[in-house]
Amino acid sequence: MFIPPKMDVIVRGGIDELAKLSVSDFQASVAYQSLVLDTTGIVTPVFTAPAGIDIIRRTPERFQFVIRKKL
Repeated sequence: MFIPPKMDVIVRGGIDELAKLSVSDFQASVAYQSLVLDTTGIVTPVFTAPAGIDIIRRTPERFQFVIRKKL
């Protein structure tokens, strides 16, 4: 579980490129193994955007996380 559970992103690009964007064009990911080995409880996700789109700001940059085991 990530805290907070969402990320706000500000991007820059041409008007035609921006008009075609959807949420599914962006991806934030974290390797599970890095979470297991982490001792700080804070992680910075790898963020990808379509070609020609510049990422201006991501809020938050880092996330706290908790790994829960299913019973």
